[in-house]
Amino acid sequence: MIEYQRVGTSATENWGLITFRQGLLTAPLEIYNEFQIKLVMFHELSHFWFGNLVTNAWWNDIWLQEGFASYMSYKLSAHVNNETQLGEMKAFQFTDFFEKEIYKKSQPIVQYLPDSSKIDDVFLGLVYEKASAILLMLEDQVGQEKFREIIKKFLNKYAYHTATTNDFITVVEEVVPDIPLRTFLESYLYQHKFPVLNVDIVDSTTYVITQQVCETFHQENIR
Repeated sequence: MIEYQRVGTSATENWGLITFRQGLLTAPLEIYNEFQIKLVMFHELSHFWFGNLVTNAWWNDIWLQEGFASYMSYKLSAHVNNETQLGEMKAFQFTDFFEKEIYKKSQPIVQYLPDSSKIDDVFLGLVYEKASAILLMLEDQVGQEKFREIIKKFLNKYAYHTATTNDFITVVEEVVPDIPLRTFLESYLYQHKFPVLNVDIVDSTTYVITQQVCETFHQENIR
């Protein structure tokens, strides 16, 4: 790992060498706190697997690289520090992408890119925060053991090759065939924003549930 004078991103992984913005690793902690530094380091280290060992086939599948690296950075930070911190990290992460989806430019995680002229458009926060949040939801749905099996099979199957979003979803279906996870994943990956459920209590035995696109955000309402 080295530091050098650079602009733009804080760090970039290269196979065997991670480059950091000058001062990120060596500056006093009041400039960069320890948690931020660890997240960046873990994120870039994760790219050795998600991005280098298995590379997204085209830029529209960049979430396979950035979403997984963000997911791993939070999991590794929780493991190194305290497992109970993962809940706080999830809350921060979900809050961040909720606000971006509602109040800033919103677009699907996987979008149509006919050529390389629009590459910069896909590097928004959503391919990091929202994609990693989807992976956390998938892990909660299938359990840690099955989720690790999904990751291992995906990395082994496409090692030193490229993979698409459909390739990943197919692996998920192969590992967990009894749950319709394709519908769940595609709805979040190919559509922008996110749903909110409204539950109206009619009486003690009757509830009316409606779904709509969330247009406002209140952190205290996250469940």
